[in-house]
Amino acid sequence: MHGHYDRVDQCVTRLPQLLGYIPSYIFGGHVHHNYEKEYGSTTVVVNGALVGADDYAMQGRFGTKPSQKFMVFDEEGIEATYIIRFKDGK
Repeated sequence: MHGHYDRVDQCVTRLPQLLGYIPSYIFGGHVHHNYEKEYGSTTVVVNGALVGADDYAMQGRFGTKPSQKFMVFDEEGIEATYIIRFKDGK
């Protein structure tokens, strides 16, 4: 999902209607912050912003530090999540 079109707290109820099934995971971006939450049988995962606080983030008052997410999965689902943080401007 894309944060510009889907609110993180609403995607878990709206996307299954569109898809016709309940997904185990919904991955998203564009909301400029790291987020991960379980909603019943669906986990919503949002990656951080690689650039950190750009013009869009500043206008929307989305304070954030540059980061990316590395996730390891096994047969049962998410085994580990690593948040990789970057220094501003690097």
